[in-house]
Amino acid sequence: MRLPDYTPSVRQAKFHASDAFEAFFGGAAGPGKSTALCGDAITYCLKYPGHRAFFFRRTTVQLRQGTLPALMLQIAPYNSLPDQYKSIMPNGKPLTIRYNGSDKCLYFSNGSFIQFAYCSGMADLGNYSSIEIHWLGIDELTQFTEEEYNFLKTRVRAGDERPLRVRAASNPGGIGHNWVKDRFIESTDPDVNYEQEVPYEEWFEDEDTGERYSQSRVFIPAYVSDNPNKQIRIYYRRNLNTIKDPQLRRALLKGDWDAFSGQVFTEWDKEMHVIPWLPDDVDLRDCTKFIGFDWGYRDPAVAVWLAYAPENEMGVRRLYAYREIHETSRTPKWWAQTIADIIHDEPIEYMILPHDCFSHLGGNNTIASVFGDYDVPYVRADSLSHAAKMHRIALLHQMLARDEDDFPTLQFVGPKMANTVRTIPDLPYSETRPEEINDKAPDHCYDALTYALMVISDPEGYILDTSPDGRREPEAFNTNRIPTTAITDSERIWSR
Repeated sequence: MRLPDYTPSVRQAKFHASDAFEAFFGGAAGPGKSTALCGDAITYCLKYPGHRAFFFRRTTVQLRQGTLPALMLQIAPYNSLPDQYKSIMPNGKPLTIRYNGSDKCLYFSNGSFIQFAYCSGMADLGNYSSIEIHWLGIDELTQFTEEEYNFLKTRVRAGDERPLRVRAASNPGGIGHNWVKDRFIESTDPDVNYEQEVPYEEWFEDEDTGERYSQSRVFIPAYVSDNPNKQIRIYYRRNLNTIKDPQLRRALLKGDWDAFSGQVFTEWDKEMHVIPWLPDDVDLRDCTKFIGFDWGYRDPAVAVWLAYAPENEMGVRRLYAYREIHETSRTPKWWAQTIADIIHDEPIEYMILPHDCFSHLGGNNTIASVFGDYDVPYVRADSLSHAAKMHRIALLHQMLARDEDDFPTLQFVGPKMANTVRTIPDLPYSETRPEEINDKAPDHCYDALTYALMVISDPEGYILDTSPDGRREPEAFNTNRIPTTAITDSERIWSR
């Protein structure tokens, strides 16, 4: 009797055979991702006595309705055998497997176990702070944040030479789409080049000993056509082809990581929106320049530079996002000094700040006041109201759309805007507020960019009073305002 009771496909077999520390399987829907994860966990628990496998999903409902049935299906035929027909362990006793519903754990008589665990958010991670994991499995990885994944990965350790593995599977989409794509599919680091099915080695150095070591990761793509079950291939493919949403259909059928259900800016086209440098006829000295800013300390803080160019030979004015600074753990003083040094030689009209820059740090100081101490001109944007959030989404849609000469109003200088061009096309809608962007996604670059777009297109509507800081009047923007004719009166009413 085979245990686990399933015959892997060619792709599943490659996933099982990989020696990489981290292996990510799937991409499209229907290749048997959960089945592969279950088979991998069982195999390691059988091969290495005392193996500790932890299988994570986002919720207990997903574990109960998806993972557990898939796993039990692979052990049920073996468990139904009389003891004399079961595998014999070195101690002469038959290998037995039993599930304890109270513990949510599958116990092997060789001392191994598969623990079913859930992590609904950062607050749940404390439940796993002291555990030792030998095999870590995560199904639907894109439902998890990068911080959650990295924490769980630190629990993978052992006091002997047994192999340690991190195994995951998922479709495109979800709050983790961006970081999963960056980690396994297509890196934003120009020095990192992934090749499918070939482990990528990342090198590290121990700060205390100077020892150099590496960890490897690999992506094994798979599609519904790879599923070893013929009937599943037929029915799954038929169902996927009936999906009307083209983004969802491409994501699930083709495993396309540039398209997914719930994607906000579906009009994003890298070939059209990202340029290698400013056009030859655009001189920054002739442009009106602004900076959009989103504050963060543990989360990234982002500053995005925008240049509103004079009319070109066709009488069209365009907007260029041409520089970003994307940093964590930087103080307000560092940001103020850094930006002040840049704008000393490259003056701006204003820096657009969100509401949290006007919260008091202690005493009478605010982040905005620190910028003021360094003579950085700023205004306060309406970053909280629902109308402003809706307007920012509508405005960026408008800026990305092709205009009358078949080009977008807004373009990004790619080499200087790496994080912005990486994160904006992957932003999903919120699951609880479907008209807004999911605030658990990496939206820091989007926020910095659209705070600026909102204010410079409609200063009277979206600049809040900055008194008593005494900044310039918003009327100074009027001659530089971006046309917003593409936003109709009905859209304005809806966005309120």
